[in-house]
Amino acid sequence: MSPITYAALGLILISTSSNLAAEKQRYTPALPSAQVTLSNGVYGVNIGDSLETIQALWGPPNLRSNARFSTQIVMYGRSQFLLFGNNELASIGTVNRFFSKDFTNLLSFDERFDDINWKVDNKYESRAEVTKLEASLFVEDKIITHSSTANLTIYIERLLTDFQRMKKIYIQAYALESNAQEMQAKDELNSDIFAFLANKLNQPYAEFNIDEVPYAADFNAWVDQISDLYVYGSHVIIKTSGTKVSRIYIYENIHLTDSPFYTQSNWSLGDYKQNMSFDSALKLAGKNAFHFGDEIEITLQDATVKLYFYEQNGERRLYSSEILFH
Repeated sequence: MSPITYAALGLILISTSSNLAAEKQRYTPALPSAQVTLSNGVYGVNIGDSLETIQALWGPPNLRSNARFSTQIVMYGRSQFLLFGNNELASIGTVNRFFSKDFTNLLSFDERFDDINWKVDNKYESRAEVTKLEASLFVEDKIITHSSTANLTIYIERLLTDFQRMKKIYIQAYALESNAQEMQAKDELNSDIFAFLANKLNQPYAEFNIDEVPYAADFNAWVDQISDLYVYGSHVIIKTSGTKVSRIYIYENIHLTDSPFYTQSNWSLGDYKQNMSFDSALKLAGKNAFHFGDEIEITLQDATVKLYFYEQNGERRLYSSEILFH
């Protein structure tokens, strides 16, 4: 039986041990309203406001990018996205232009934003059904109003129901954006984390504390009283339980193409590489592996490694993995 090196430990690292930190109390004040207007902004927040002003009104965000970046992305819950340039709010809304759904599904909910029915101009309510006559006012499924400083866009979604025979139309999302915003120069993400992970995963015991990581995370996200997420580059997400690293995820790409942080790249951790073939991975995994469907499972002394594949041009390709420590 071939030994499994750190290369086989690849992508998602899950540990059963924990070192729980003290519970973190979060300031989550009630929102002044769920109204969105061109003149008064979103829930009391308007274009040009600083992050400090917004935090004083809404409390700390669930996610924010590293303060070193000229462009800042902030999230409240899973559905409220804010973009800052030079610490001034440039856009806000429920349109996700930044992160993959795989990543946002890891974030915690904030019922103040995720469970509330917002209303634009006291007329268009989230998830409300729209008649065909009303939908005719939407050009390319959106309607835009303008002021001297901002644009407010409302989006609709058309869904097929009743065995694909009938379309229902709903209010889907909104975006309030500065009409003077300019894309900042692209900030460089941290791409050196793989060498550190490879070294850690090659040790007899791979578990480590987050303060051992020698690089600053590009994004930090609050999950719950004991857990946080740390995002590095385009692929790596580290989850902690207290100060202990409890999971490591590696995705095809965390960032969407419209994000100012998007970079096209493939990850590589040891001998396992994004897009490698199923047969190559199975051969590399050795005798201690078995497979079913689009998954290879490797049993180690203290862990189970799962490698996940998708089909491309008739061949299965590696895109992510999961490792569970016993």
